Amino acid sequence: MTGTASLSTSTDGVEGGVGLTALLVAAARAIETHRPDSLAQDVYAEHFVRGAEASAHWPVRPDQAPGGDTSPLWGRFARYFGLRTRVLDDFLLRSVRTAGARQVVLLGAGLDARAFRLDWPSDSVIFEIDREESSRSNTGSSTPCRPNRGRSVSRSGSTCATTGPVR
Repeated sequence: MTGTASLSTSTDGVEGGVGLTALLVAAARAIETHRPDSLAQDVYAEHFVRGAEASAHWPVRPDQAPGGDTSPLWGRFARYFGLRTRVLDDFLLRSVRTAGARQVVLLGAGLDARAFRLDWPSDSVIFEIDREESSRSNTGSSTPCRPNRGRSVSRSGSTCATTGPVR
């Protein structure tokens, strides 16, 4: 297109590895999290957005969004991603709690942190598969971490496996 600039998302974002799209969606989830009638909760999203130079000035709460809920970008976009997040969260939790699934593979998780923020059954195994830079950004390092309910996460390359409780 004439008059548009090419934007490389491979060098923008947290530690030069997280794309602007992941940061934009994280900002939308942060805004949704702070709504009084939120559809989804992601307490990590605001920290990811604030931690990246490219998005540090973006709104992460409804009252910070220009135009509030009527804004096509921040208001409606955040509500859409809140709904999308809630639908997928509910589907995955229902699958492991009632349908017998014990392993969940999250492809292209970006900065969602679903493996960390959901209350997974203790015998479930969660795999996050994404670019290594995105996986590292979810924990701030490439070392093991402790997501929700005392689980351990081991990382190998671009794969994150969340296993049962830490003993």
